Amino acid sequence: MSRAAQVSFGPPPDPAAIHLLMAFDEAYARYATVVLASVRANTAAPLAAHFAVAAVPPGIEAAARAAAERLAMSVTVHAIDATPFAAVRMTNHFSRATYFRLLAGELVAAARLVYLDCDLIVQDDIAVLASSGIGDAAVAGVIDSGAAREAARLGLPPDEPYLNAGVLVIDPAQWTALDVVRRSLGIMNTGATALVYHDQDLINIVLAGRKRVLPEKWNIQQLRFRRLPLRAAMPGPRHFRGIFHATGRVKPWHRWADPWSNELFLIYAEPMGVGLDLREPRTQFERDCMTRRAARERRT
Repeated sequence: MSRAAQVSFGPPPDPAAIHLLMAFDEAYARYATVVLASVRANTAAPLAAHFAVAAVPPGIEAAARAAAERLAMSVTVHAIDATPFAAVRMTNHFSRATYFRLLAGELVAAARLVYLDCDLIVQDDIAVLASSGIGDAAVAGVIDSGAAREAARLGLPPDEPYLNAGVLVIDPAQWTALDVVRRSLGIMNTGATALVYHDQDLINIVLAGRKRVLPEKWNIQQLRFRRLPLRAAMPGPRHFRGIFHATGRVKPWHRWADPWSNELFLIYAEPMGVGLDLREPRTQFERDCMTRRAARERRT
């Protein structure tokens, strides 16, 4: 699949660098820098970040420069030809950039690659995650909070794990050998499978039998976090260890999010010059979230 030239910021990648891939559009660019700030603060190893984007508008260029200059890491922006994904019908808060994660094997020439979404806070050593032994698997990740439902929807075998694609450890060579991009485009173009979770569904279909499950600490998903006793047992934001993933429509920069996630986010956002989204709620969903937050705060 063809792609535009790369644009690099900061020093050349250290030969020992851990390679990190993120796929997003300009709306998420500043939040990508917060994720990288959280990685940098908890990881001593050299880092090389890769942004997979459809274009390089000012917001994305500014994010790349900020990460390179403030976080002492190499940043490479890969401008992707999004034509193959132009006809895809998107839903909810997703953008077409989410499909660029499928290009992991083509974009980064490394023995191991860690993919990270933009709505994460990484408060643990990413080197430990990157060195996870994944054996002959092409990808490793944490079970999705709705795994049983989604696996059944896709017709996956009962013993086939359905992974959340927000945090992935990828073997780029195997990813390429298994022809993930071509096979994914084939499924998309036939239209035979309804892709509710877009490229996440495709990864779970195409790499069936070649996935490994990681411990939950590497992707503690907000939707699961809300429902289980896990929330009550969580330490304060500064003492939390693991990766917090704000799955769903409420993100940690929203003023109607859980105060715990706001506080965790701001630990890494403020040094990058990023703050909370202070706009008033616009939808009924957002207003309901704000009402629930106010009720919780009154009880504390």
